[in-house]
Amino acid sequence: MLIVGVVVLVLGVAFFVKYAFDRRWISETARIAGGTITGIAVWLFGLRFVRRGYALFGRMIAGGGLAMMFVSAWAAAALYGVVSAEVAFVWLAAVACAAVVTADRQQSMGLALLGGAFAYAAPFLLASGADHHLVLFTYQAMLAVATLILARRHGWPVLGLAGWFATWVTFASWMAASYRDAFFVSAELYVIVVCGVFIALLRLYRRRPADGATRVATFVLPGTPAILHLASVYILFDHALWFLPYLILGTALCVTIASERASLRLIAWAAMLPVVLLAAPAIRAFALRLTREERGP
Repeated sequence: MLIVGVVVLVLGVAFFVKYAFDRRWISETARIAGGTITGIAVWLFGLRFVRRGYALFGRMIAGGGLAMMFVSAWAAAALYGVVSAEVAFVWLAAVACAAVVTADRQQSMGLALLGGAFAYAAPFLLASGADHHLVLFTYQAMLAVATLILARRHGWPVLGLAGWFATWVTFASWMAASYRDAFFVSAELYVIVVCGVFIALLRLYRRRPADGATRVATFVLPGTPAILHLASVYILFDHALWFLPYLILGTALCVTIASERASLRLIAWAAMLPVVLLAAPAIRAFALRLTREERGP
């Protein structure tokens, strides 16, 4: 009933605002300002209830206020063009940051998931078609690190799983729509950094008491190295100068890490061998080209 009440509250405000818009009672700028101010007021009002001992009710109300602020920031750019996409992106990220900080202070995984949903949705809601992949990679890496920090402080394996899935869905969407061959270095570095964060997250969950959500997390997150390998092969396959060191270092690292487990070594070799066989002609052509360049005309 509490969830239904909060949803009705948000929808009621939304319908009233839409009615005011249709009647042209207020301008577009006033609409955005009013929605933002109302969201801040509702957010603070909910936190006040938390301080008075109504934790669940207050957190739900605070989440509704954050949702109002997020919708107002999105509408400012996507619907009315009051601000640029860059400003709106910073605005949305600030709302998501407020949600995450509130979740941390209130020790509320629900608010953390809400903030994560806001943060991961922002690039999709404000997609403009322009090339901002470095900003996107930095932003996504910061979200992964924030997920690791919250998991270290509070556990929350569901949050880690949600961040893991959202990160790879976002990256796969970007690869399908915007990847260019010239972006291979930044894309590979991003994959390595994010995979390192999620491997650290996996190690953290393995040290926690094994409940249901933690067991799911420790079952899913070991797929991170496989994602790293598949993404690296796709990104580096046409760049022999980088691909050959990856194969050598990747194989050596896998064998070293799995030195005490024959099954893991077998998996590592099975993952690398088909790629080596497929890449052999390209690597041979690259070596011949280097030889010709050294010999000169």
